[in-house]
Amino acid sequence: MRMSTGKHLLAVVVVALSAPQDAEGQNAERLRLSCDEGNATACSYLGVLYHNGEGVTQDLARAATLYQQGCDGGELVGCSNLGDMYQNGEGVTQDLARAASLFQQACDGGLVLGCSQLGFMYEKGEGVTRDLARALSLHQQACDGGSALGCNNLALLHANGQGVPQNSAHAATLFQQACDGGYAPGCSNLGFLYEKGEGVTRDVAHAASLFQQACDGGYALGCSHLGVLYHNGEGVPQNSAHAATLFQQACDGGAALGCSNLGFMYANGEGVTRDLARAVNLHQQACDGGAALGCNNLAVLYRKGEGVTRDLARAASLFQQACDGGAALGCSNLGVAYRNGEGVTRDLARAVSLAQQACDAGDALGCHNLGVSRATADSLFDLAMRASEAGDDSSLHSTAQPALQTYRALEVLDLDAHFHVGLLGLATGDTALARARADTIEAAVPDHLLATMLRIDLARLQGDTASVTRLSLDFLDGYDREMATGRAEYQAHKNSIEVRRREADDETAAHQLRQACNGGDAEGCYNLGRMHRTGEGVPQDDARAASLYEQACNSGHAPGCNNLGVMYVKGEGVPQDDAHATSLFEKACEGGSTQGCDNLGIMQRRADAARLQAANIQAAARLQEDCDSGIATACHDLGLRYNEGQGVQQDHSRAASLFQQACDGGEADGCYSLGVMYDVGLGVPKDKARTASLFRKACDGGVSVACR
Repeated sequence: MRMSTGKHLLAVVVVALSAPQDAEGQNAERLRLSCDEGNATACSYLGVLYHNGEGVTQDLARAATLYQQGCDGGELVGCSNLGDMYQNGEGVTQDLARAASLFQQACDGGLVLGCSQLGFMYEKGEGVTRDLARALSLHQQACDGGSALGCNNLALLHANGQGVPQNSAHAATLFQQACDGGYAPGCSNLGFLYEKGEGVTRDVAHAASLFQQACDGGYALGCSHLGVLYHNGEGVPQNSAHAATLFQQACDGGAALGCSNLGFMYANGEGVTRDLARAVNLHQQACDGGAALGCNNLAVLYRKGEGVTRDLARAASLFQQACDGGAALGCSNLGVAYRNGEGVTRDLARAVSLAQQACDAGDALGCHNLGVSRATADSLFDLAMRASEAGDDSSLHSTAQPALQTYRALEVLDLDAHFHVGLLGLATGDTALARARADTIEAAVPDHLLATMLRIDLARLQGDTASVTRLSLDFLDGYDREMATGRAEYQAHKNSIEVRRREADDETAAHQLRQACNGGDAEGCYNLGRMHRTGEGVPQDDARAASLYEQACNSGHAPGCNNLGVMYVKGEGVPQDDAHATSLFEKACEGGSTQGCDNLGIMQRRADAARLQAANIQAAARLQEDCDSGIATACHDLGLRYNEGQGVQQDHSRAASLFQQACDGGEADGCYSLGVMYDVGLGVPKDKARTASLFRKACDGGVSVACR
C-alpha cells in the first residue's frame, strides 16, 4: 500500500456570483421579481442560487433556464455558467459543442473567464477540434485580462510542454500569478514545482506554505499535498496526526487522493487508531472518485484479507483498474498476480509485460519484478541516468540503488557493466565506487576510453583542473587507437564518447589559451574569456570571463574592451555600470573595433534619450505648477503632454480633463483640443454635439482651424 501526492490538476469552475447579504429566501424572491422584469443580471444571480441550492431547493434545470435568460439578456456570466452546465451535463443534456459556443460568446463579450474556459475546450478537443495553439492564445488572453484561472491553465501548458516548449520556470511565474490572483489550485501547482525543484530552486518548506495557502483557499488537493509533507516530515515537522486531519479535510472536500491517503493512515494506524474497515471504505471512496492509487491500495487489502474477506479475483480486478488509471504500482501488482496465478489465470508473458510497463513508468517494484538479468539492470540504469540528467533526485535514488543491486547480483560483469556501475556511483555521489570501477576497467585494458571518462568526471567533481587537462590529453592520445579496436562497449556508448572527444578538444584548447594568456598574449586571454563566458570546454563563469576580458583590454585588445563593456551594461560577472561600459566602448572604438563603435553610439543615444526624458519631466512639472496657479495656457500644454506621453505617463482621460480646465480658463486652444478628443472618443465618450459646441467656442476665441 502506498501514499501519494498525485499530480497537479487543471480545474475549471462555475462562476458563482455573490448574492446580497440579507435572508436567502427574501434575496431569491427579490431576484425572481427583478428577473421577471427583464433584469438579465438578476436572472444570472438567481441561476447561481438554484445551481447551488442557496435559499431555494436546488434545481439544476431551473438554473440552466435562468442562465439562458441572463445570457440572452447580455449577462456574460450567464453564458459562461450555462456553458459549464452543458460541458458537464448538469441540468441539461451534455453538449460540448454548445458549451464551446457559449464560452466563445462570453469571451467575445469581454469575460476573460470565458476565454480560459474556451481554451480548455481547445486544449482537450471537446466540442471543437483540438488546437493547442488556439488554447494557448485563449489562456494567454484570459491571463492578460486578469483571470487567475487563465494564468493557471496557461502555466499547465508551459509545465507540460503542450503547444509550447516545456518551460517549468515560466510555468512557475504563471502559477505565482494565479496564486496571487486568489486561485487556490495555482498555489498548489506552484507548491508542486517547489517540492520537486522544477523551474525553481527546490524549497519544500515554501512548498508546504503554498499547499497551506491552497488548502485554506478551499482547494482540497492542496490539503492532501500538505498532509503528505507532514506525514514524511518534509519542509514541516513530522506530525502524523496533523497529516491525518489534512487528509480528512481533503477527502471531505472531494479530493479522492485525500481519501486514499487517509485510508493509508487508518490501515497502518499512523496518526489515527488502526481501523481496517475504515481504511477499506476510504480506499473504495478514493477508487470510485478516480484515484488510481486508491484502487491499488484497496486491492492490497483484498489480497491480504485485511478489513475484508480475502478475494484474489477482486484484488486482480482492482489492480487492473489502478493500472488502467495510470498507477504504475497497480501494473506491478497486477504483474505479480499473473506471475503467481492469483485471481487470474497464470500468464508469465503478461506478467513480464506488466512489469515492463511499470518499470518504464518509473516504478522500482516493476523493474525488480522483471527479474535479475542484465536487461533489467540496464533498464534501471537508463532510468537512473535520465533522472540524474533531469535533476530528479527522488527518482534517481529510487532507481539507482535497485540498479546497483541488480548489477551486483549478476555472476559476471563485462567492462560495459563496470562503466555503468561507475556512472551510477558518480550520479549518487559515491566517488569511491566510481574510482574502483575505473581501476577495474583499466586493469583489463590500460588505455580504455571509458575508464578515462570516469576519471575525468572524478577530477571535475574534485575541482582538479590540472588533472582534467592531463586526462583530456590522454583521452585524445588514445582515441583513434582505441576506437579502431571496435570494442562492443564503444559502440554502445558511441554518442557519449563523441561528446567527450569534443569536450577534450575544448579542454585542450582552453589549456593552450591559458598558457598563452599567462605568457602575456592578449588574444589568448580574450579567447579564453569567451570560453568561460559560454562554458565551452571550461566551467561557465562570468566573473572569470570579465577578468580575462579586462586583462586583454589592458593589453590593447579592442574586442576584449568591447566584450567587457557589454558585461558592464548587463551587470553580468561585474556590477552594472553604464558609465564604465561607455568608456570601455570608447576605448574599443579607438582601437579599431566596429562593434565597439556601434555600442558606443548606442550608449550615447541612450544617454541623449535619458537627458531628453529628464527635460520633458522637468517641463511637465513646471507646467503643472503654472496650471495649478490658474494659467490656462499651461493647462493646455500639459494636456498635450499627457496626450502624447511626454514627460508624464500617457493618460488620455487626464489630457481631456486638462483641456477642459484650459477651455474653462479662456484658452481657446484648450476648447479645440477637447473638441478633437470628443470627436474621436479619446479619453472621453465620442460626442459629436459636444465636439461642435467646443469647436464653435474655439472659433470664437480665434482658433481658425475650428471654424471650418
